[in-house]
Amino acid sequence: MPTVLVVDDDPDTLYILSEVLAAIGCSTVTARNGIEALEYMARNPLPDLLMTDLSMPLMDGKGLIESLRRRCAAQGVPMVPVIVVTGAWHERDLAPAQGTYECIIYKPFDIQTVMKAAASALRLPPKRHS
Repeated sequence: MPTVLVVDDDPDTLYILSEVLAAIGCSTVTARNGIEALEYMARNPLPDLLMTDLSMPLMDGKGLIESLRRRCAAQGVPMVPVIVVTGAWHERDLAPAQGTYECIIYKPFDIQTVMKAAASALRLPPKRHS
């Protein structure tokens, strides 16, 4: 079961994303900001996917992605796939450099879009409906 680290300062968003990811067979861990996410990753194996907001207190998503990229490079491991989930569509300066994330999903988001993006980033087989 793939593990997804979901990082957002809004508890409702954390809950919804966790439920959506569980529906496609993922285990989720949540953090309220980049610092909490880095603390989790320091004590545990790297997640299979990072899904993060950009605008958060203490450490924003851009800082989190940059820290994760440096850690992966220092450890000689592939970069964890990243999906940015944000309402900051008008704040282009908040966006991390292209090539450091799989895609950006803007809030309010469509559940099917989140499912498809996560499944693609995790390279999950398509769900078969009977």
